[in-house]
Amino acid sequence: VWDLESGKELRQLVTGDVAALARVNDSGELLAVSDGESLVRLWNVADGTLFAELPHAAAPIAVVFHPGGRWLASEDASHRLHVWSLDDPSRPVLTRESASEWAVQFDRQNLLVGNLSGGYELIGLADLARRGPLLRHGTDMPRRSRGSAAGSLALSSDLGLALSWDGEQALRLWRLPPGVQEPLAVGRPVAGSASAIGPGGRHLAVARATGDVTILPSQQETLLLSRGSQGPGFIGHLEPVTALAFSPDGRLLASGAIDGSLRVWDVATGAPRRFMAAQGDNAVLDIAFAPDGRFVVSASRSSVIVIDTATGEVLARNAIQSGRPRLSVSDDGAEVTIVGDRDGISRWVWQAGILSALLPPDEKIGAAAIDAGGERFVTVDNLQRIYLWTDAKTRQPERARLPAMPERLWFSDDGRSVYAQAGVWLMRLQLFADGLRLSDTRLL
Repeated sequence: VWDLESGKELRQLVTGDVAALARVNDSGELLAVSDGESLVRLWNVADGTLFAELPHAAAPIAVVFHPGGRWLASEDASHRLHVWSLDDPSRPVLTRESASEWAVQFDRQNLLVGNLSGGYELIGLADLARRGPLLRHGTDMPRRSRGSAAGSLALSSDLGLALSWDGEQALRLWRLPPGVQEPLAVGRPVAGSASAIGPGGRHLAVARATGDVTILPSQQETLLLSRGSQGPGFIGHLEPVTALAFSPDGRLLASGAIDGSLRVWDVATGAPRRFMAAQGDNAVLDIAFAPDGRFVVSASRSSVIVIDTATGEVLARNAIQSGRPRLSVSDDGAEVTIVGDRDGISRWVWQAGILSALLPPDEKIGAAAIDAGGERFVTVDNLQRIYLWTDAKTRQPERARLPAMPERLWFSDDGRSVYAQAGVWLMRLQLFADGLRLSDTRLL
């Protein structure tokens, strides 16, 4: 056991064999160690004394501490799960058996436990009773899976939400039974896959870590699977998809991946165009079509390129510097606006190869959005102050401040509102002649 501040060894604990498993609780007071046989030993880190020995029928393979340190869940190689109260660790207070491994997620009030094949139980820690029905995810082991049969879980009793994820195919969000949640603070949600909504809301495109993309009619309510009757589906990339965008007329879809590859698809058939373009350096972070769909622009951290949607030819390329670039193409297709370039906003006349700064880095832009014509834009600075710019030199007075830095910021189709999504909050701001005003807030 080491002190990370001083880099000094505090003490040594004897496990009897090579330690096959070691976990520490959040407070750093208890250390759980398995020697690969049948015991999990709990040690007091402060003085090195043995706190408890937890017996198992087979070698322990997983240990999860409760965030408050009062509970511990352990699984052995025979997939028998035990839950222990550390107030009295002489015997498990709950035991479950399965043919496959378990996913376990504690919060301070409840335990969510289960796997993809058997479903998930929400168990109250106060009485160790199940709360509500079994949560059945709806899919077993995903094809080409790199994950496990347990799935992944997130639990927030404070918000009354739980989430299950099979690693590749489907993400399900559960509303917990009434009485479970005690609303406190809003937390940050688990990030999902890349997605895009088509013009008029007629189609939804969803991409996954496998490189698959599925196009759905927006009125269809369904669990998102890799194959089936949801709509055209295809394996578009060899690596996870990071960006999706529909053309303005909704006939084309462009997808970009973490390896810099970019594809263009016909929405009606789901068939790819006969090319795969390459960003050439980093992951594709944003995509924007020209108004007539003849070319598409994509941006990574270090470059922006223009691609002919019919042939895949790279028509132009320029260097940028941006951790989160956002793109907009002018109505005539001649200019590309790049938000976040060198912490400012740049305008690129791509056919002439001219890149010029619209807003300098001293604006400290953390997020921004541009209207469809590229004439107006909205910026959020590092203090979450949101501003409307009617041109590159005219900033309207501050009328609103957001509660957090938005992950997404965009203009409505009619250009009369701006939407900001920060974590689980969605805010609508209305545009007036003298700036923006907060209109509505919704919990997603």
